[in-house]
Amino acid sequence: MEGLFRLSSISTKYRYLHPLCFHFGSSLSGWRRCSILYLGVAEIIYHSVLLSLHILLFIYSFSGIFSKYASHQEFFDTKFIFLYLGLLLILVIYAIGWQQVIRRLPLSTAFAHKSVTIIWSTIWGILFFQEEISLGKCVGILMVMTGVILFSKSEEG
Repeated sequence: MEGLFRLSSISTKYRYLHPLCFHFGSSLSGWRRCSILYLGVAEIIYHSVLLSLHILLFIYSFSGIFSKYASHQEFFDTKFIFLYLGLLLILVIYAIGWQQVIRRLPLSTAFAHKSVTIIWSTIWGILFFQEEISLGKCVGILMVMTGVILFSKSEEG
């Protein structure tokens, strides 16, 4: 565990990732080689977790489509049941995936990226429900995305 604590003092960005490498022997040069390897692999893992999070959020965004279509059906109609089952399937996939993501990312980072669903819900509203997008909505989306980017950049530094 000594290697994990040493690494967390080097880079707090990766502290939630599982250690791939520990301190080899007692020489500092061995540790440097190990930590460089670890940080390179950890960077790849970190970005793959973020990519997985965004794929998961993309899947989650379809829950709004299923929900809205189900709301236009008669209660317990065949279409309603299939749409509701589709919605439940999406939410189960999301719940399992979310648990895996928050094991590997700080909760604040995961929730900050969750706001990306605003973009997907706006796109789905335009494509599936012929909703109109106003200038105010565009500005709001840009402000939210700017916040996510600033939040992410502040964690890197």
